[in-house]
Amino acid sequence: MGETKQPDPSHVGEFPNGYPRRLPDSIDDLKAVVTSGRVEFSERLRQIGIYAFRNPHQMAFFSIQEIATVTETSPSSVHRFAKTLGFADYGALRKIFQKHIADTARENNQEKSATS
Repeated sequence: MGETKQPDPSHVGEFPNGYPRRLPDSIDDLKAVVTSGRVEFSERLRQIGIYAFRNPHQMAFFSIQEIATVTETSPSSVHRFAKTLGFADYGALRKIFQKHIADTARENNQEKSATS
């Protein structure tokens, strides 16, 4: 019988072109993936990406339908954007933006406390 190759635990999935990567877990990771040039985005997905980084609060809390409306795309395009980045769905991508908002608020509160 053939030997089964064990997956490399440091990578979760692959880009369509075979470039191995781990699932982005921060806004900075997402920006690195988007700007790396290793993933090609259609014009609609590019629209969603631009909106996402300019409006992290909306990405954190808007529904998939609301994001589709404000980006003049469709819910399936928003879902495809999340899938292209390696997420199971838009909800999983939205958690990264929620984490970013929470981390930013926490940092701002710590800075205010330090200057008080």
